[in-house]
Amino acid sequence: MDRCLKIGKYSATHTTFRFFLDSLGSFRASFALLYCSLK
Repeated sequence: MDRCLKIGKYSATHTTFRFFLDSLGSFRASFALLYCSLK
């Protein structure tokens, strides 16, 4: 939850493209975490 808030604040001071890259990276990270927990 903290990470989501941090990303939201971060996007407010950066461009949409930068935010897109950040959210894509966090999506991959959370997907990897989900994959590991299912294994």
